[in-house]
Amino acid sequence: MRSDKTSTYRYGEVWHFFEQQLEYPLMQVNENRLSRMLSEIEVLIIPGGYFSKWSNSDSEKELLDWVAKGGKIVALSQALDLFADTDLFELKKKEDPTQDTTAIPYSELERNEISEISTGSVFEATLDKTHPLSFGVKRYYTLKLDATAYDLLENEGNAFTLSSEASAVAGFIGHLAKDNQKKSLLFGQERFGRGNLIYLVDNLLFRGFWYSGKQVFSNALFF
Repeated sequence: MRSDKTSTYRYGEVWHFFEQQLEYPLMQVNENRLSRMLSEIEVLIIPGGYFSKWSNSDSEKELLDWVAKGGKIVALSQALDLFADTDLFELKKKEDPTQDTTAIPYSELERNEISEISTGSVFEATLDKTHPLSFGVKRYYTLKLDATAYDLLENEGNAFTLSSEASAVAGFIGHLAKDNQKKSLLFGQERFGRGNLIYLVDNLLFRGFWYSGKQVFSNALFF
């Protein structure tokens, strides 16, 4: 799905993957035409972008009804904001790490702000190897481009997670941001009626080079 809320970069990564790697047909649908096209869609991909919380509008109710009847939504990175922290879905976003800066000298503010961010770091994931999202994946390293983190799902749909001992194996992440990643969701599934919501927290297709991410994304589409 494309809309004015969708990042052109994230949309392009999905398009490139289908066209150049999978060589598989991709129906490109504008958000304002989605309701009329749902009957022709089996899997709806929502790339990352700038989304607000689910508003329960008429179009969103139609989309939810489509999922309940057996449809599948695959939401990537920032698109998870659409589903997080509502009464309808299990997905819960962790609060961004912050600290009290009132007693910190001005000269140290920048250094302290760095403790709350990730400029690009790599973590080893914990896999549920019985879950279809992990089929064909022996080990997985995820790329964290920011400090965003989500709580584990309650329905046992946590296919890829970061453990309580999670720590970056490469790159940089501030200590507060790192602590926020512990016991968090990476990739998971929530059942909704006869359908499914697939949550992909990190960008699996970033610039087309994160090859193990392509396997997980393919699993999300076809299993």
